[in-house]
Amino acid sequence: MSLVGEKIDAWCLKCKLELAHVVLYERSGQAARVKCQTCGAEHMYRGLKPQKKPGVVAFNLSRLNRPKSTLQNAQTVREAETRWVLKNHELKPDRPIRAYDMKERYTRGDVINHPQFGLGFVERIVTDNRIDILFRNGLRTLGMNYVRFPQPPL
Repeated sequence: MSLVGEKIDAWCLKCKLELAHVVLYERSGQAARVKCQTCGAEHMYRGLKPQKKPGVVAFNLSRLNRPKSTLQNAQTVREAETRWVLKNHELKPDRPIRAYDMKERYTRGDVINHPQFGLGFVERIVTDNRIDILFRNGLRTLGMNYVRFPQPPL
């Protein structure tokens, strides 16, 4: 008797659960390919939930993409604030302070006033439209030299 079209329980790779599946085709009387009734994913039939192999420790990849620890972030902010205070102290009173506008072009050493982040110093030109600016609360990458192309008429 054919299993094609029958409902069976199987491990869904997409849902990561044991769910109802429909057999799409079989080989030698065994289900070979199934379709999940919940998400619609089609995959090879692997039976019920896979068992972990003894002695095998799973490596947690989510730890690699984690942000730095709070202590490291605090140290980075403190270092940035120290650099900012030194630059602000060395700032000459006659030095022009430009209002930040992403349409403008900036050079290394320019002093800007950002409406949200406050006084900042251009540290580095990253690309022709990105700059690194040192603010009191840290280094931020902002846009510059932005050109908005006009919409073509309909």
